[in-house]
Amino acid sequence: MTIASRAFGAAFACVLLASSASAQVTDPEMSCADYLKTAASTGGTPKTGDAAMDKMAADVDAKMKTFCTANPKVKAMDAAMKVMGG
Repeated sequence: MTIASRAFGAAFACVLLASSASAQVTDPEMSCADYLKTAASTGGTPKTGDAAMDKMAADVDAKMKTFCTANPKVKAMDAAMKVMGG
């Protein structure tokens, strides 16, 4: 596997993780407290049918909820970046 294909794969994985974690972040100014309210009202992480992707999305969602519970005033977009290593 070449370096370029590894980089592309890593970037693709980050996009997929970002989309699952920030799917509920509807406003760039949304706080973690608002994110938690939205997450509670919409239910769990949607299933894709791919067990590995579903597990990654559930892990990111759990990390988001943990981070946001501890830091309710932080912007949810910033929390998503922190959770995903950004």
